[in-house]
Amino acid sequence: MKKFLKSAVALLLALTACGSLFGCTQPSVGDDPVEQVDETRTQLYVYNYDGGFGSAWLNEVKERYEALHAEDVYEPGTGKKGIQIMVNNSKTAVTSSSILANRDEVYFTENMYYYTLRYDGVLADITDAVTGANPYESDKTVESKFTAQQKQFYGIEGVREDGKTQYLGIPHYAGSYGLVYDADLFEQKGYYFMAGYDPDGPLEEKFIYEPGDTRTAGPDGVPGNDDDGLPATYEEFFWLCEYIYANGQIPISWTGQYYTQYLGNLLNALVADYEGVDQMMLNFSFDGSMATDLGTIVNGVFVEDEKDTPITEENPEEVRRQAGIYYALEFLEKLIENAEASEDVSGNVFNSSYSHLDNQTDFLMSRAEGSKAIAMIVDGMWWQSEAENVFQLMETQFDAEEYSKETRDIRWMPLPKATAETGGSTLYDCLYSLSFVKSNIESWKLPIAIDFLQFVNTDESLQEFTLITNASKALTYEMGDKLEEMSPYGRSLIAYREKSDIVYPYSRSELYVNNQSSFRSDEMYRATVNNATKNYPALAFHVDGISAAEYFTGIYDYYKGYWANLT
Repeated sequence: MKKFLKSAVALLLALTACGSLFGCTQPSVGDDPVEQVDETRTQLYVYNYDGGFGSAWLNEVKERYEALHAEDVYEPGTGKKGIQIMVNNSKTAVTSSSILANRDEVYFTENMYYYTLRYDGVLADITDAVTGANPYESDKTVESKFTAQQKQFYGIEGVREDGKTQYLGIPHYAGSYGLVYDADLFEQKGYYFMAGYDPDGPLEEKFIYEPGDTRTAGPDGVPGNDDDGLPATYEEFFWLCEYIYANGQIPISWTGQYYTQYLGNLLNALVADYEGVDQMMLNFSFDGSMATDLGTIVNGVFVEDEKDTPITEENPEEVRRQAGIYYALEFLEKLIENAEASEDVSGNVFNSSYSHLDNQTDFLMSRAEGSKAIAMIVDGMWWQSEAENVFQLMETQFDAEEYSKETRDIRWMPLPKATAETGGSTLYDCLYSLSFVKSNIESWKLPIAIDFLQFVNTDESLQEFTLITNASKALTYEMGDKLEEMSPYGRSLIAYREKSDIVYPYSRSELYVNNQSSFRSDEMYRATVNNATKNYPALAFHVDGISAAEYFTGIYDYYKGYWANLT
C-alpha cells in the first residue's frame, strides 16, 4: 500500500509539473481545461499566475462575482446580460509586450516590477479601485488596507489632473521563505528545549523528557506562547538538528533542484529577521539613515565598526556589510556542512532532479511510511497549497483523517536568532506579487475591471483566499472567527505574520526605481571571491568550499563595483 501511494503521488506530481511547464494558452476553470465563451454574457479576461497559491481562490471569487451580477447589463443593445470571468491560469512568464498583446485584461501575478511596468506604459490608472468607495464594503477602501510603506510606493503624486494620488497596482499575495516543522513529531519525540537546561551539559539533557516538562521561552522570549521550546538561537537550532539526527531521523531537508534559490531566500529571511525593518530597508531606501551594525572581517572574525554610517545613493555598497548578513552566511554555511555530512539528505538536497514537490511529498509521507521522519523543511509559506494533492491522497489511501491537512499539526517555525539578545520577528516579502489592469483595456471595460478588483479585495474575499490557501494576502485584514477554520499550519502562519514586522523590498529611491530588478532576493548576495563572481552563497559553500567570512568580504567587493555602474 505504501509503495503504491508514493507511486501515485509521483505520477500525480509529474502530471501537475507537465501542466505547469507548458502553461495554459486558453482560459481555464477548475479541472476543466477550457471554459467556452458564453455569447449571452459579457466577458472579462483575467490572467492568474498559477504557482504555489494555485487557482481555487480565484475560482471561488469568479463564481460569487458572476452570481451577484447575473442580471446586470454591460453592453446595452447587444442582448447580453451578466458577466463571465474568463480565467487564464498559467505559469508562462508575462512581459510588458505580451501583456499589451494578450487578450487578458486583469492580472494577478508575481515577480513583476511596478515602476518598470509603469514606464513601459502597461498599467491602467486604477485609482478609483484603490481610493474610491467600495460598493461591496461601505466602511473601507482598498487603500485603507495598505501599509504606510505600500501607500508611499504604489501612490504616485502629481500625475492626475484632479490632484489625487494615482494608483496603478494593488499588492496581491504575501510570500516569504522560512522553516516548516512537524509539530506532531516534535511532541512525540520531545524535540523541545527544557527550561533551565545546562548549556555545557550533555545534548540529551537539553531537551524535555515528558510532555509536562517546562519548556524554554522560545524565540520570542515570552513563556506560555506557541513557540515555547523551539530553538531561540542559531546555536540551539544546530543542537536540535544534532539531537534529531542522534534519534535516527532527518533534521531538515529542502529541494535539490532549486537549492541555490531556496537557501538564498532562507538566507535573506535570516538577514531581515536579524536587522529588522528599519535597518533592512537601508538596502532599498538609501535615504541617509544610519546603518548601526556594519563590520568587516579581521583575522577571520567579524568586527563591528566603531561608528555608524549614513547610507545614501553615493555609498550603497556599505549596507552590504551588515552584521545580519555575516551571521546568516555563517548559519547557511553550517547548514550545508551538516547536510553534506549526512548520507540521509545529501543525495537529495543537492540533487538537481529532486524538486520542491518531491521534498514536500517526502516530508509528509516520511512518518506514514515508517522511514526516517523529516522534522523540518525549507520552503515558502505557500507550500501547503502546493502539497494539497499529497494530503488528499494520503488521507484517501490510508483511510485516516490524521493525514489530512486539517488534522496534521504542521507549523511555520519562528526563525532562531543569531544571539540571545536579538528580539522581535521580521518577515521579508520577496515575491513582488501584483494585481493590475492593462493600459490598453477597452475604455468601457475599465469600470468593470475596477469593480472586480474592489470585489476581490473585500475582507470577505481576502479571508476566503486565506481559508483556501492557508496563507495570506499582502494587505491588512483580520480573520476573526474564521481563523479556526484553517489548518494548524495556516493558523500558525497567520499568527506569526500578525505579530511580525514585514519588509516589503521596495522604495521610491531613484536608484531603486531605475534598477528595480536588481533588488530581488537572488540578486542581493552576489560576491567577488578570488577574482570570480559568485551568484549564490549556497553554491559557493557547497561546490567551491568558500567560507562565510570569505563570501561576506566578497559581497562588499562585488557591490562596490556593481553600484558604480548603475544610474
